[in-house]
Amino acid sequence: MSEVVTREQPALEHCYQAGLDETPYDHEFQIQAVLRIAPDGRVTDVELDQTGIAGLGNCVKKALRSWQFPQAQVETRAKLPLVFHPKVEHIQKPPPHLQLPGFQVQPQNNGQP
Repeated sequence: MSEVVTREQPALEHCYQAGLDETPYDHEFQIQAVLRIAPDGRVTDVELDQTGIAGLGNCVKKALRSWQFPQAQVETRAKLPLVFHPKVEHIQKPPPHLQLPGFQVQPQNNGQP
């Protein structure tokens, strides 16, 4: 199951980003998904304990329904915790000439006088 989750995770990231575009939110949150998986590996039903931010729930359900799991002898129900957290982009240092009130950036001399 973890192989499928790892492989399909980008689809959930797309849902999260689409939700953030509609409703900016900068805190981590978790949604509990319950999947019903048919013996042939198709996801036949998805239940979410909450929808998260606006625009996220329906996208997550649609994404999860498209996942394909390995075949099994019987129908399977699986609980899947989905944790969504904002990504922190790399923050570049301000240019050396930038002056901020109460803060001054000094250029590094890299060992030169």
